[in-house]
Amino acid sequence: MLFYRAALPLPHQTLTVVSGLIRAHRKQLSSVWRKLNSGQQALAVLVYLRKGEPFAELGAGFDVSTTTCWR
Repeated sequence: MLFYRAALPLPHQTLTVVSGLIRAHRKQLSSVWRKLNSGQQALAVLVYLRKGEPFAELGAGFDVSTTTCWR
């Protein structure tokens, strides 16, 4: 499988805000751990929303399964 990186035309503050929202939600749920930290998860969400990457390709880029991306 081939991997690639992509740039998103979004300000860094967007990643900070989304990451903070994910972190707060995890704290509210008392989530123990996740495969991706809140910053990586926020970036995956932004890539999906901005570029519309299929979950299989998104998962490959973040080294997680397709199902994990879907969740």
